[in-house]
Amino acid sequence: MQQQNQKVIYISTWGEPSNWDEASYVKDSKSGGSGNNEIRSFTSLSTYGDLDKKIILIAQDSILVPQGWDGNKYKNKAVDGCMRKLNINDQFKKILSSQSYEEYLNVVEKYVLCVAQEAVKEKEIEVIVTPAIGKFSGKLMGTKVICECGLLNNKGAGEYIPLSYIESLLAYSIYKKIKDLKEGDRVILDITYGINYLASLTLEVVKELTSLLNLEMRIIDYIPTDRSKNIYTYKEFTPLSNKKFDVTKIRVDNIVKKHVKALILSLQMGAILPILYICKKCDWKEIRYDEFFRRQAKIKENSNSQNTSSVINFSVEVNPIKDLEDSHIIWGDIIYDYVCKKVMNIKEDQDSFYSLDDIRSIVNSLSNFFSETTITIIENELEEIESSKYIKDGEEKMYDEARLKRKFNLSNKNEIRRHFIAHAGFLYRIVRIKKEKEKFFVKYYFDEKDYQQIFTNVYGSDVGQLLVDLINGNGQTKCGTNSPSQST
Repeated sequence: MQQQNQKVIYISTWGEPSNWDEASYVKDSKSGGSGNNEIRSFTSLSTYGDLDKKIILIAQDSILVPQGWDGNKYKNKAVDGCMRKLNINDQFKKILSSQSYEEYLNVVEKYVLCVAQEAVKEKEIEVIVTPAIGKFSGKLMGTKVICECGLLNNKGAGEYIPLSYIESLLAYSIYKKIKDLKEGDRVILDITYGINYLASLTLEVVKELTSLLNLEMRIIDYIPTDRSKNIYTYKEFTPLSNKKFDVTKIRVDNIVKKHVKALILSLQMGAILPILYICKKCDWKEIRYDEFFRRQAKIKENSNSQNTSSVINFSVEVNPIKDLEDSHIIWGDIIYDYVCKKVMNIKEDQDSFYSLDDIRSIVNSLSNFFSETTITIIENELEEIESSKYIKDGEEKMYDEARLKRKFNLSNKNEIRRHFIAHAGFLYRIVRIKKEKEKFFVKYYFDEKDYQQIFTNVYGSDVGQLLVDLINGNGQTKCGTNSPSQST
């Protein structure tokens, strides 16, 4: 049951609808409904109920290679009407001459939206189009159309993009559309339709994103229970997923961007203070992977003996994009955006100190990344700072001076890393404390240059040096490009 003020978004994977018949979608008390509820439609979208629910449709770019042509029209009335209304045939020919994949996707999105709105006219619908992989054939208003979709350009004949491209684009595109939901809002994933790998990848991506964003998740599927009468019965599943987002499974060695790598490592070690420097002092612009892919890919008419006036033979090709080959890179960017959005309102004072109250609020807002043990370690460190005896109100001192702590051995890298993790990054020789009106504030500070090597030992030379630059710098530091890496 939907809670009061709880926002609900539906995400639905779609297949190729030109052959879809009208069916009975049954949602009875045994299958999770209330009483007997039967809706006749060509799509499960019609069963979503209240008009205030947003729908995100996920379709493949091969959807414009339809198979339901009977010689005069398409079997599905909505498809036939939208094909004619949008004049898809003529638009397709113009796109082939321009080779613009971006124009092609614009037409695909309008077409999918048109078909969907025949079933649900009043709902807010958004469309995500992913690349299809393989050879597809059908009839475009009677003209035979063949696509070899998802080819990797300059990688040999018939070599297709890996599934990681689709996972990466799905993760990035869905995240952008649901990232502003509030904790406890609900995402319902409908897997009734869609080619097998699209449905399974979407399921995994949505599970990870709802865990990251602290959202409720439900999975629904209308299962064919009587094919002779075209009856589909509702089933609902609640995935068994950990409420904590497992940031340790992100392979940081795969991440090239130093600021992203620094943030992921900090989350993995439970080090809060470095996150503030990374998010607040890095000058970095978001990489728009979906837009970049749309511009990179090309749609090309194949010049071979099959091409006649009654055959459209084309391919969709893309130059290799390194950032999309490894989904860990995209997930790193998503986590960076999510975390930094959480901390952007935290203010440092005129002396670049952060209050312990603000640090506690960050730990609370990012608690889905941390185990209970890590949260306890962080809180113990904050309480240690607050119990510093050798600092008066209005003073600032290095942490070891405020508590008369011993120094540790800088020559032992393993000891430094162990200390850093054990104390959640609050090491005595690099943390400066200020006490003001009985409140405590902290920042990183190097009173001896040698202590800068703590970060290079813990994070590695390049990432550690970036953190040193952020700590020592005034204002913002340029942290990276907003262009994806290209494979060669």
